[in-house]
Amino acid sequence: MNKPFIIILCLSILTSCDIKPYQVESKYEKGNYKVIYRDLNDTIINGLTFNQKFKVKFFENGDTLRKGKYINDMAITKHHFYKNNRIFCERNYVMFDDWMLDLINNIDSLNFRKYGIRKDSTYLNEVRYFDRDHKLIPSKSHFYTTDLNQAKYAIGDSVISNFKFYFPNLKVVRTDLYYKVPKDTSMVRMSLNNFRDNHNYKNKIESLNFYKIEGLVDIYAYDESLSKQDGKAYTKRLMLIEKEFDVEK
Repeated sequence: MNKPFIIILCLSILTSCDIKPYQVESKYEKGNYKVIYRDLNDTIINGLTFNQKFKVKFFENGDTLRKGKYINDMAITKHHFYKNNRIFCERNYVMFDDWMLDLINNIDSLNFRKYGIRKDSTYLNEVRYFDRDHKLIPSKSHFYTTDLNQAKYAIGDSVISNFKFYFPNLKVVRTDLYYKVPKDTSMVRMSLNNFRDNHNYKNKIESLNFYKIEGLVDIYAYDESLSKQDGKAYTKRLMLIEKEFDVEK
């Protein structure tokens, strides 16, 4: 079975399994598909309307290159990248809501303007690389993990979470975290961790409306192979953090 037939067959299967059929966006010169897409319903984010599509991109030989959702042709949520038809990289793209944007633009001490966060664009938040056995390669990835103290909660319980941050081939030496206060989400709570790569979060659950931890972290990382006096030894990065949890009614 030659490559063009394989791709036509895959396209046929995808079309039959979804409400909206896949369409061809572009082809290579030899005729193989380069990009196919499926239209999704429009969505409203930050008061703006975005056209949504799910796209599958291919190498010229017909192997899968990338899969993921786009809004107005900007990548959003998780995108998977392939080599030899195996996932080797996962990238997570996010949009910052009005509360986060207000925080970034109005608290001078954050100094986040240099990151170029905008209301109408997406931001590459995390990258994870995997080996051939689909095991995470932390040394190549930048991401965060979240450990909760319980699987489920009831009103009156305290949710305790440990956020740990990773930066590729660098030592995370400081994390400044800003997160929404559950009782009044117009407020922000700040936590500074000097020379640490993690944050312990704790809050009491007083209503069903509190089911998610939301915040920003400013990460300071250090290249241990360089002198601390070297201006290139340190780097900074902004990351959006979110963690949902179950609260029993």
